[in-house]
Amino acid sequence: MEVNQNPNQNKKTLPITEYLTPTNLSLGSLALGVLTLILVFFPDTKVLTIILGIIALLLGIYSYYTTNGSLISIIGIITSTIPLLFFLYLKLTWIYFEAERPFFF
Repeated sequence: MEVNQNPNQNKKTLPITEYLTPTNLSLGSLALGVLTLILVFFPDTKVLTIILGIIALLLGIYSYYTTNGSLISIIGIITSTIPLLFFLYLKLTWIYFEAERPFFF
């Protein structure tokens, strides 16, 4: 009986996993980050912008650690964080202006 020299030769991978390299993930993070920056200017797509921003941020963080600090993943993290911080700032401002304050304030 022959010993199998390559134990992975019988394993089949999904075709999509060929394209999920760390570099492609950082490019995806960059593309989603730029898309969220564009979607900030359309108020009707606030929920979609937040969801895409979170996905882009997670992709950017994962690709940052897998590529040992790629510049593309850093730009993706920055561009996806700006809309999230923008909406957080808007929400905090809205809470501040809607809060009941004493008469002398």
